[in-house]
Amino acid sequence: MGKKKKGGSKKKKEGGGGTALDPAALAAKRNELEIERLKRKAATTTVIARKASFTALEVKEAHDALVGNLEAHRLDMKDATFNLQREYKTLDREAHDLRHRNQILEARIEQLTLELERKDDTITRLRSELNLAVAVVPPQQAE
Repeated sequence: MGKKKKGGSKKKKEGGGGTALDPAALAAKRNELEIERLKRKAATTTVIARKASFTALEVKEAHDALVGNLEAHRLDMKDATFNLQREYKTLDREAHDLRHRNQILEARIEQLTLELERKDDTITRLRSELNLAVAVVPPQQAE
């Protein structure tokens, strides 16, 4: 391969001297260049396909991870719901027991109130009787 001349006149040379490529050789050269171009394109497509394959794999892995996280979250929520229901039943039972105990205490308060009123009435009656007895007894006997 020789150097190309720069500049100069662009006269068309006449006559022989150069070797002309026949049409079959030109077609073969074009085919060879097209094959090289297609090889480069195929290599580029392969790289893109690999990247797409990795991307698809990454998407699948991310999807699987999300599904796993959601399943774990669902199980946690199921456990939490079960625990809350159990706690509710326990609190409901305790509330029922406290209401029953409150009723018993209210009845006992009522009973003690009535008993206190009876004793108060007895004390009032005994004071009245004492006052009458003191009023009936002459003062000399009191000494």
